Amino acid sequence: MIPVIKADGFGELFKFENPKDRIHARFVGRRRIRTQTQSAAPILDVDIIESVQVDSYGNELAGPTGPHSIFESKGITQLLDDANLQPDDEFILCFDGFGKNNFKRFGLKILKRSEGNEGGDGTPMDDIPLEDGDDVPFGER
Repeated sequence: MIPVIKADGFGELFKFENPKDRIHARFVGRRRIRTQTQSAAPILDVDIIESVQVDSYGNELAGPTGPHSIFESKGITQLLDDANLQPDDEFILCFDGFGKNNFKRFGLKILKRSEGNEGGDGTPMDDIPLEDGDDVPFGER
């Protein structure tokens, strides 16, 4: 369970609640904060460009946009560590479903690397075709 905390200035809290909840976001940074249950809870700060949230009936609804903070689960932390995101990198983060012991599984796809990112060359990745199963639709723009 995610503890209730007071906002510390970046943005509202975004919570992945149902499988297929997803965000298209610009990476801002990562930090740690003290909560009632953890002395150093990892937080992901993003600027959400577009998001989809799935209700309890499976309907996809437009979610929030703008500055948000997300508590990192172990799965999210591992994906972010591997991706080496830098400020202004764009990515999709999708709640894929539940694994063993209700562990939340996530998928991460980098869409565009910022200029100067050592993990990329600053070239937009929009022209790279998605492989089967990689498509994460967000609806009409």
